[in-house]
Amino acid sequence: GDHRDLLSFPTRRSSDLSLNGRRRRRKTCEKSKVAERLHFMLSFCAVSHIMLENHMSAALSKLIREELVHLDGVRKHAPTRRAMSLYAAESPSDTVFYLESGFVKILRRGKDGKEVLINIIPPGQIFGELELHTGGPRLSAAEVMQEGVVYEIPRDLFIGFCDARPEMWRHVAELSINRQRELEQKIAW
Repeated sequence: GDHRDLLSFPTRRSSDLSLNGRRRRRKTCEKSKVAERLHFMLSFCAVSHIMLENHMSAALSKLIREELVHLDGVRKHAPTRRAMSLYAAESPSDTVFYLESGFVKILRRGKDGKEVLINIIPPGQIFGELELHTGGPRLSAAEVMQEGVVYEIPRDLFIGFCDARPEMWRHVAELSINRQRELEQKIAW
């Protein structure tokens, strides 16, 4: 046989489908588009995470995971749900967050309501640390992209933990510098 026979199959026009069939097809198509977008965003996150080294050193992540999150005053959010807001722009910056699992997006919303994606936080990272020293309001918002476990660490507890281990401040500074560099590369791109 002819190879074209293997590739040919009967097709239906949308007018041949019942109304329910068209609705099911539309829902399946919408779900696959959402899945494709999420897959792309997570792939982008993984690639950018690898390209810019590990944002946060393994030593810092280990200290936070093994010691800091177990201290009194640290709140565990588990499991988080998709689209859950962890903090909003202009909210007080009285906590730092540690993401054990899942993904979180850092974003800003314009006056027109449009979102600008600033960063995607992968597991094993802290976020919300930029206003640690100033104590001013947050400049961005954080929202859960993929369900996981998040620890909310009071600002004073985090600062005290870092003060007791001066090497922590170097790791936090490196993290902030890497994130600033990544943001500048995105803007220049």
